Amino acid sequence: MSCARRRSHGMLVGFACGLLALATLYPGKAGAGAAAPQCGTTFPQCNGTCPANQACVGLGGGACVCFPTGCCQVDSNTCENNAFEALCPGQFVAAGTCGVDCKTPNGGSCADPADCVSGNCVDDICCADPSCPPGQSCNNPGNVGICSADLAAAAPAISPGGAIVVVSLLIAIGAVALLRRRSVA
Repeated sequence: MSCARRRSHGMLVGFACGLLALATLYPGKAGAGAAAPQCGTTFPQCNGTCPANQACVGLGGGACVCFPTGCCQVDSNTCENNAFEALCPGQFVAAGTCGVDCKTPNGGSCADPADCVSGNCVDDICCADPSCPPGQSCNNPGNVGICSADLAAAAPAISPGGAIVVVSLLIAIGAVALLRRRSVA
């Protein structure tokens, strides 16, 4: 039995059919920017209009359903308005707007704490913590978005030949100091 014939069984069946349609009619298109076709005025279920922050989605067989829309923050650089939750691979905010409701996740770049989901902008990165203790940063490779210990600089290395020169120089300085001390006494 098709969803169009089952709509008389109530709102719950219609909603379930709508979710099924979103999942089956648009395979491989899940993600920001993937949009289901909009219904026109010829579909009585939406009458060409849906409430604010909703869009009419065609289910096939002449059936349509109004679905909530909002913003979809996919990553720190990609946000889509008027997205469907079922097609959003990131953070979805119903009736939301990019940059206002959908914000950059931890690990993304920021200029202001208001840009971030966490409300914390540390080292120009959205961070889980409001600030990092001394010796830690929020932008360390492998730990971007959380405070972690700064990478320690490697100790300067000396070659075996250089070590011989340094030891010889120290012996020479010590010898000169001893000779001066004996000559003064």
